[in-house]
Amino acid sequence: MNALKEKLMVKAREVLGNDVVYEEGNFYSPRGSIRITEFNGEFVDYVYELKARKGRFTAYPFACDVAVVRVNDDGTVKPLKHVVYLDPGTPIDEEVVKEQVMGGTAIGISVALYEAYKYDDDGNLLTTNIADYGLPNAEDMPEIEVHLMPTPSTVTPMGVKGIGEVPVGIAAAAVVSAIEDVLRRRGLKARLTKVPVTPEDLWKILNT
Repeated sequence: MNALKEKLMVKAREVLGNDVVYEEGNFYSPRGSIRITEFNGEFVDYVYELKARKGRFTAYPFACDVAVVRVNDDGTVKPLKHVVYLDPGTPIDEEVVKEQVMGGTAIGISVALYEAYKYDDDGNLLTTNIADYGLPNAEDMPEIEVHLMPTPSTVTPMGVKGIGEVPVGIAAAAVVSAIEDVLRRRGLKARLTKVPVTPEDLWKILNT
């Protein structure tokens, strides 16, 4: 690219004068500008140079989840309802966004209650397949209600923000917080610090 840029710089100076600078596929001078694809006699397939710079596309979504769960006496947890409020920026297709949020929320609930790597005393992995790893089925999932609260970003094309990952962590945190709330209502001051929250963990707390 440098050799091609130098060749085109010579041609740009013939048109724009000696005070020429190059930036992101264009030559500039006080006389005007020329795009590198406008030069005859040179094959150019490079137009835009991607540069990392502070503030570029840092448009994070915002979300708030409310989880409702039932904690049974044997330590099992039944998610009953999960409500999501999400600011995705400008949604291109609201239904697709909601479906993706539902999928991420389901993963977050699974992280909170089911998914775990387990090892024996020698460090051998015991959860070697999906059956051992622990995943919920459709009956384990609560009703998931999604509300979009769009606030367009000022630093991205079309004002969009990310939506793919944020539902996972928010959902997991909401479920754990809901379990803690149930325990507090039972007079138990327990602080849950890891996921998944297993029936064994909760049984010990309930029977302490």
